[in-house]
Amino acid sequence: MGRNVESRVTNLRERVVERVRSEIVSGRTPAGTVYSVPALANELGMSTTPVREGLLELCRNGLLSPLRNRGFRVEGMSLGALDQLFEMRNLIERSAMESLARQGLQDPGSARAMADVVARAVDDGDIQAYIAGIVRFTRPWLRRWGIRCSPSSFCN
Repeated sequence: MGRNVESRVTNLRERVVERVRSEIVSGRTPAGTVYSVPALANELGMSTTPVREGLLELCRNGLLSPLRNRGFRVEGMSLGALDQLFEMRNLIERSAMESLARQGLQDPGSARAMADVVARAVDDGDIQAYIAGIVRFTRPWLRRWGIRCSPSSFCN
Protein backbone atom coordinates (compact mmCIF):
# COMPACT_ATOMS: atom_id res chain seq x y z
CA MET A 1 0.00 0.00 0.00
CA GLY A 2 1.37 3.42 -0.91
CA ARG A 3 2.25 5.93 1.78
CA ASN A 4 -0.55 8.39 0.85
CA VAL A 5 -3.21 5.67 0.81
CA GLU A 6 -1.89 4.25 4.09
CA SER A 7 -1.92 7.73 5.70
CA ARG A 8 -5.47 8.37 4.51
CA VAL A 9 -6.66 5.03 5.90
CA THR A 10 -4.94 5.75 9.22
CA ASN A 11 -6.64 9.14 9.35
CA LEU A 12 -10.02 7.57 8.64
CA ARG A 13 -9.38 4.95 11.34
CA GLU A 14 -8.39 7.70 13.77
CA ARG A 15 -11.56 9.59 12.88
CA VAL A 16 -13.61 6.51 13.80
CA VAL A 17 -11.67 6.05 17.05
CA GLU A 18 -12.14 9.71 18.07
CA ARG A 19 -15.83 9.74 17.21
CA VAL A 20 -16.79 6.48 18.92
CA ARG A 21 -14.55 7.14 21.95
CA SER A 22 -16.10 10.56 22.51
CA GLU A 23 -19.61 9.10 22.18
CA ILE A 24 -18.79 6.49 24.82
CA VAL A 25 -16.88 8.76 27.20
CA SER A 26 -19.56 11.46 27.01
CA GLY A 27 -22.29 8.96 27.84
CA ARG A 28 -24.17 9.52 24.58
CA THR A 29 -23.63 5.83 23.78
CA PRO A 30 -24.44 3.72 26.84
CA ALA A 31 -22.95 0.36 27.81
CA GLY A 32 -24.52 -2.51 25.89
CA THR A 33 -25.01 -0.52 22.68
CA VAL A 34 -23.88 -2.48 19.61
CA TYR A 35 -22.01 -0.74 16.80
CA SER A 36 -22.53 -2.28 13.36
CA VAL A 37 -19.52 -1.88 11.07
CA PRO A 38 -21.58 -1.44 7.86
CA ALA A 39 -24.03 0.97 9.52
CA LEU A 40 -21.27 3.11 11.04
CA ALA A 41 -19.32 3.08 7.76
CA ASN A 42 -22.42 4.27 5.93
CA GLU A 43 -23.07 6.97 8.53
CA LEU A 44 -19.48 8.23 8.29
CA GLY A 45 -19.34 7.93 4.49
CA MET A 46 -16.34 5.59 4.37
CA SER A 47 -15.55 1.97 3.66
CA THR A 48 -15.86 -0.71 6.31
CA THR A 49 -12.10 -1.33 6.61
CA PRO A 50 -11.13 1.80 8.59
CA VAL A 51 -14.31 1.46 10.66
CA ARG A 52 -13.47 -2.14 11.58
CA GLU A 53 -9.85 -1.19 12.35
CA GLY A 54 -10.97 1.72 14.54
CA LEU A 55 -13.45 -0.41 16.46
CA LEU A 56 -10.83 -3.13 16.96
CA GLU A 57 -8.50 -0.49 18.37
CA LEU A 58 -11.19 0.50 20.86
CA CYS A 59 -11.51 -3.19 21.76
CA ARG A 60 -7.81 -3.26 22.64
CA ASN A 61 -8.48 -0.20 24.80
CA GLY A 62 -11.28 -2.00 26.62
CA LEU A 63 -14.11 0.28 25.51
CA LEU A 64 -15.69 -2.28 23.15
CA SER A 65 -16.00 -6.05 22.84
CA PRO A 66 -16.34 -7.83 19.50
CA LEU A 67 -19.51 -9.83 18.89
CA ARG A 68 -19.00 -12.51 16.24
CA ASN A 69 -20.96 -11.59 13.10
CA ARG A 70 -22.89 -8.87 14.95
CA GLY A 71 -20.62 -5.90 15.58
CA PHE A 72 -18.99 -4.38 18.65
CA ARG A 73 -20.64 -3.91 22.05
CA VAL A 74 -19.89 -0.94 24.30
CA GLU A 75 -18.46 -2.18 27.59
CA GLY A 76 -19.62 -0.78 30.89
CA MET A 77 -17.21 0.98 33.17
CA SER A 78 -17.83 1.61 36.83
CA LEU A 79 -17.54 5.09 38.24
CA GLY A 80 -14.66 3.84 40.38
CA ALA A 81 -12.77 2.58 37.33
CA LEU A 82 -13.29 5.90 35.55
CA ASP A 83 -12.07 7.73 38.64
CA GLN A 84 -8.91 5.60 38.69
CA LEU A 85 -8.21 6.29 35.00
CA PHE A 86 -8.64 10.03 35.45
CA GLU A 87 -6.48 10.01 38.58
CA MET A 88 -3.74 8.04 36.78
CA ARG A 89 -3.77 10.47 33.88
CA ASN A 90 -3.79 13.44 36.25
CA LEU A 91 -0.72 12.12 38.12
CA ILE A 92 1.22 11.50 34.93
CA GLU A 93 0.30 14.85 33.39
CA ARG A 94 1.09 16.73 36.59
CA SER A 95 4.55 15.12 36.73
CA ALA A 96 5.12 15.89 33.07
CA MET A 97 4.10 19.53 33.53
CA GLU A 98 6.33 19.94 36.59
CA SER A 99 9.25 18.52 34.64
CA LEU A 100 8.56 20.84 31.71
CA ALA A 101 8.28 23.82 34.05
CA ARG A 102 11.76 23.05 35.37
CA GLN A 103 13.08 22.76 31.79
CA GLY A 104 11.32 25.90 30.58
CA LEU A 105 8.71 26.33 27.89
CA GLN A 106 10.23 27.73 24.71
CA ASP A 107 7.00 28.50 22.85
CA PRO A 108 4.22 29.50 25.27
CA GLY A 109 2.11 30.93 22.42
CA SER A 110 1.29 27.54 20.90
CA ALA A 111 0.49 26.11 24.34
CA ARG A 112 -1.86 29.01 25.06
CA ALA A 113 -3.57 28.57 21.69
CA MET A 114 -4.17 24.86 22.36
CA ALA A 115 -5.38 25.62 25.91
CA ASP A 116 -7.79 28.21 24.47
CA VAL A 117 -9.29 25.53 22.18
CA VAL A 118 -9.90 23.31 25.22
CA ALA A 119 -11.39 26.19 27.22
CA ARG A 120 -13.68 27.12 24.33
CA ALA A 121 -14.89 23.52 24.07
CA VAL A 122 -15.68 23.53 27.81
CA ASP A 123 -17.57 26.82 27.48
CA ASP A 124 -19.52 25.45 24.49
CA GLY A 125 -20.20 22.09 26.15
CA ASP A 126 -18.66 20.37 23.12
CA ILE A 127 -17.33 17.06 24.47
CA GLN A 128 -15.86 15.89 21.16
CA ALA A 129 -13.90 19.13 20.74
CA TYR A 130 -12.83 18.94 24.39
CA ILE A 131 -11.43 15.41 24.06
CA ALA A 132 -9.68 16.24 20.78
CA GLY A 133 -8.28 19.44 22.28
CA ILE A 134 -6.97 17.71 25.41
CA VAL A 135 -5.23 15.09 23.26
CA ARG A 136 -3.62 17.76 21.06
CA PHE A 137 -2.68 19.80 24.13
CA THR A 138 -1.10 17.03 26.22
CA ARG A 139 0.35 14.56 23.71
CA PRO A 140 3.37 16.68 22.58
CA TRP A 141 4.29 17.53 26.16
CA LEU A 142 4.01 13.95 27.32
CA ARG A 143 6.17 12.87 24.38
CA ARG A 144 8.74 15.50 25.29
CA TRP A 145 8.76 14.02 28.77
CA GLY A 146 9.35 10.56 27.27
CA ILE A 147 5.84 9.12 27.36
CA ARG A 148 4.85 7.73 23.97
CA CYS A 149 1.10 7.66 23.40
CA SER A 150 -0.43 5.40 20.80
CA PRO A 151 -3.92 6.15 19.50
CA SER A 152 -5.33 3.33 21.66
CA SER A 153 -3.67 4.39 24.90
CA PHE A 154 -5.11 6.30 27.83
CA CYS A 155 -3.42 9.38 26.34
CA ASN A 156 -6.44 9.64 24.12
